[in-house]
Amino acid sequence: MKRFSVLIIICVLLVGVFALCACGSPSEPKSHLPPEGYSSWDEYYEEYYKEDGPLPTPTPPPSPTPEPITEPTLPPPEPEPELEPEPEEEEEEWLYDSIIYKITGTADRVNVTLFNDEGGIEQYSNVSIPHEYEYDRFDNWYASILAQNQGESGSVIVTIYLNGKAVKTSKSTGAYVIAEASLSLY
Repeated sequence: MKRFSVLIIICVLLVGVFALCACGSPSEPKSHLPPEGYSSWDEYYEEYYKEDGPLPTPTPPPSPTPEPITEPTLPPPEPEPELEPEPEEEEEEWLYDSIIYKITGTADRVNVTLFNDEGGIEQYSNVSIPHEYEYDRFDNWYASILAQNQGESGSVIVTIYLNGKAVKTSKSTGAYVIAEASLSLY
């Protein structure tokens, strides 16, 4: 404990010594130039503290007056041209796709989950197969169907038909298996 106290005292003394060295003496400021007309601060102090009394404090020269800021003058705005009415666009015929989800296989019944023609998800329980879901105007970017076997045996096959042509097929065989087919339309 005694060594620690001595160490603290030494540190405090060193900080004090460094502070005095860094500040310098008040009669010799190192960071400022002497006043105008004097070559050094010593010369200034000698004359300032003559027996006659202190010299009058020199007044700084007046600072230049800034010129007033004038805003540029802008030309008057041009009148806006009259807008012509836009021609009515002809309604573009949307080419809807026809989607058919077909479920086949040897299973008796399945649970079905599918994306409908408007982007929603539909679920059906205990659907007898073969079965199909048809959408003539399929307005969704994604078509998908899942069918899960509800029996102890059998196979489930799901097929997606796009505009009458089979494009995706999936088959699963066994108890409670799932067959899934999906298709991105864009």
